[in-house]
Amino acid sequence: MGQVLKIPHRRGHGLCPVNGIRDLVQWRTGRDWSNQFLWGLGQGGGFAYLRFSMADPPRQVYWGIATPRQHRYLAELLEADLAEIEKRTFKFSWGKARAALDAGTPPVLGPLDMFHLHYYESIYHQRHIPIHLVLLVGYDDERAYVHDTDTDDVQAIPLEELQLAWDVNVPALGKRNRLVVLDVPQDLPATDTLVRRSIADQCASMLHPPVSMVGIPAMKKVAREITGGRRSSGQTRWPSACDRLAST
Repeated sequence: MGQVLKIPHRRGHGLCPVNGIRDLVQWRTGRDWSNQFLWGLGQGGGFAYLRFSMADPPRQVYWGIATPRQHRYLAELLEADLAEIEKRTFKFSWGKARAALDAGTPPVLGPLDMFHLHYYESIYHQRHIPIHLVLLVGYDDERAYVHDTDTDDVQAIPLEELQLAWDVNVPALGKRNRLVVLDVPQDLPATDTLVRRSIADQCASMLHPPVSMVGIPAMKKVAREITGGRRSSGQTRWPSACDRLAST
């Protein structure tokens, strides 16, 4: 037999990448942040423009950032220890997930295929959506107990269903049987300090990305293509504003 931890939970539709971390922050520190706030704090405002002649469609725009990058950034920002496990057997990953829970560091599981999550009645055994994440808060010999971003109550997933849901490989989101352990410290920097650092980091990553397919350079590419290649004669004022913020 295992255990079920009583952890605060707040719903946040569509925000499963940060929902479990939000719950952990409140559980450890008492800070009742919204899911939307933590999404923004975790660099949720990214932008990417991809062009591949063989793709369908050949031009693709993505808002936000890949989940693993967001988890890593939040771990760095919150000064939390981070452990990631993926591409292992179900038995191995499930054992590590239970051990993390027993140690007081509940893990985030996913990506999961919502096809196997029975509490999504309109999707269950109807549609494959392999992009979901949940927070493990308990287990026993037959079930995993989780917090899900779209439900208020703790949900029980039979282990045979979890094994199927967890057996997915999703580019940029994770490989099969992935889990993340984020050990949030009890003493975090002041919230306004975290906000300032996050905004400054977001500005830097958007204005000066390592490749031109992301951030502001990518937005400019899209704008030039939409307008037929015309360039604006004006200069953006964003860099100086961000530089001032980063220096304060």
